[in-house]
Amino acid sequence: MTLDKDTVDQQQQHAHLKPHPCPTCGGQSGFDFLGEQRWPERLVEKMGVGPVVTLWRCRDCDTTITVDT
Repeated sequence: MTLDKDTVDQQQQHAHLKPHPCPTCGGQSGFDFLGEQRWPERLVEKMGVGPVVTLWRCRDCDTTITVDT
């Protein structure tokens, strides 16, 4: 699942997401920041994604989501 960048707490982008239920388990425990994924320009154009996305893991079920930055 990809959330838009407004879901990220901009003051502490790499600390936590604004409250948002997990799309898999519905849990409200939050998400932990895993890192950034950077895409080559050719894939950005082809796939229509941002050049950098942040990866987050649900604290309840380990589902990984991405947020375009």
